[in-house]
Amino acid sequence: MNPIQTWKSFQDRSLYYQAVQKDGEESCWQEIAQDYNRIAYPDRQQEALLARLLPRLEGVSTAIEIGAGPGTLTLSLAERLRKITAVEPSPAMSEVLTDNLAQHGLENVTLLRQRWEELDADALPPADAVLAGGCLYVFYAIDKVLRKMLATARTKVLLTHIGPEGLPKIEQRLIERLSLVKPNLFPPLSLLLEVLVHLCIPTEITLCYSTVSRRQTAEQWLQRWQRLFHLTSQQRLLLLGFLEQECRKEGEFYCTEEIVPAAIIELRKIP
Repeated sequence: MNPIQTWKSFQDRSLYYQAVQKDGEESCWQEIAQDYNRIAYPDRQQEALLARLLPRLEGVSTAIEIGAGPGTLTLSLAERLRKITAVEPSPAMSEVLTDNLAQHGLENVTLLRQRWEELDADALPPADAVLAGGCLYVFYAIDKVLRKMLATARTKVLLTHIGPEGLPKIEQRLIERLSLVKPNLFPPLSLLLEVLVHLCIPTEITLCYSTVSRRQTAEQWLQRWQRLFHLTSQQRLLLLGFLEQECRKEGEFYCTEEIVPAAIIELRKIP
């Protein structure tokens, strides 16, 4: 099985891609769009990522950002670049992004409310670079997606990938402790790199690390783990003891802290 087929096989079993197929994840985004940055990037992790991403945009004045969300990267990019085309299909995310742009007085961002795969590449505005921040899990035909990015960008494509397949260390330990089946969430970085090698795409990778804290009640941990692992009643009884052993207690909250890797992957066009 080549890496493209392996990617598709992973996505066939991925809980996150199943949500994409169901309703474009809209039922999720309706609940958390307003608070997305705090949930997805605890401890302002996106700022550390931006600090490493921005130097790679030297000489770039126009960009297409795929999966702009509520503006996690868009706002900072729009303050530095002349023109941004933000691709964001979610109505809930698009609404928050529009509000955030207005609040910051940014008028150099054009919003396209479609999926990247649905857009006509020939109709897209010229762009020095294409960016996709943490959204590769929504794509199935990854080879076509990456080639379209490269065909659209004048100079480079920048991808970001954060964390170990979407599972913090506490959940990896839970899997070992209760002999649970590891769920497919985000395609791993190693698989993405295999895809890039298979496609013969020149690539440069920067790895960085940040400390991430998580602070949730026992009920909040349980709700997440029930969705991920479909726990039996017997397994649920063991969770409170597990949290007591693995977490730092702050009142009703069980807290964890870990060092999380992030990768910035630069794809270069072949002259």
